[in-house]
Amino acid sequence: MTDWTPDEVLGGAFECRVLPLGPDEEGEVEAVLVRRACGDRPSKRAVVYLHGFNDYFFNAQIADRFNGWGYDFYALDLRRYGRALKDWQTPVWVGELSEYFDELDEAFAEARAGREFVVFLAHSMGGLIGSLYAHERRQNLPFQAMILNAPFFAVLGTRFEPAAARVAQGLSQVLPKRFRWPEAPDSTYAYSLHHSMGGEWDYRLDWKRARAPIYVRWVRAVTLGHSLVRRGLAVPCPVLSLSSSRSSRPRNRNDPRLFETDVVLPANRIAELSKRIGPKVTVRRIEGGLHDLFLSRKEVRDEVYEVIYNWIALIDSRDASR
Repeated sequence: MTDWTPDEVLGGAFECRVLPLGPDEEGEVEAVLVRRACGDRPSKRAVVYLHGFNDYFFNAQIADRFNGWGYDFYALDLRRYGRALKDWQTPVWVGELSEYFDELDEAFAEARAGREFVVFLAHSMGGLIGSLYAHERRQNLPFQAMILNAPFFAVLGTRFEPAAARVAQGLSQVLPKRFRWPEAPDSTYAYSLHHSMGGEWDYRLDWKRARAPIYVRWVRAVTLGHSLVRRGLAVPCPVLSLSSSRSSRPRNRNDPRLFETDVVLPANRIAELSKRIGPKVTVRRIEGGLHDLFLSRKEVRDEVYEVIYNWIALIDSRDASR
């Protein structure tokens, strides 16, 4: 690891540290860990946040809440994402989701040092990666609780997913590793988020794009992950899985459903599949929630934070009583 330095993205009390991961065919690879302490001295509690696909950590409000609850806050930008993306690298590309386990190990080694209670908070594809990681590390799990924010366990149009997996598997054997679909569709989701398009939030559009690149090898990796979730995982810790109350497919940028539903993933299917990842899963549906529940309108995200606070307080008290 390198030394902690001021985070140029968020500024203030945020710091970041580069996590070198070694070379691959594009050169040196790294992830970046961001942190903000809740006080002058390390807390006995910490949370590690993991972003989703086509994303990076930019939402300082999440850190505000957890810091206020007495948690030191960490967030990980995965390899080829956000702060960790190099000019010469293929953005968001990965061959196998398990490749991300290396930077997760590094992040949790930092977050666990001297602490008694660690929470893993993961969004969308981060929720899929995190669930697979927790299953793989179940004999020596580096955290006591996991919170999933709309985990990427299925796609809209799930009935076609097994066929898509077979197609992706076949194509990945004959096409170049970084073969990109000819045209990725514009995401109407961006128009519910970014302030320049009518949303509330400001973030870097070169790191969280309105048009995300999709690679056939990435499709293969994700569909294989989905198949593992469908068969069932063995995550041993308590899990809180959150998702919107419903999904929709808005027809245009002015459709009101764009601002009150999950327009990226199937919320009903997420809730159903969440029960398959372990024996201690609590599922909560949030009325009016967007795909990223933390980016929903204020009254909705306030409810999300309240649900999370009450749940982790209960889990923390049970853990302390053992």
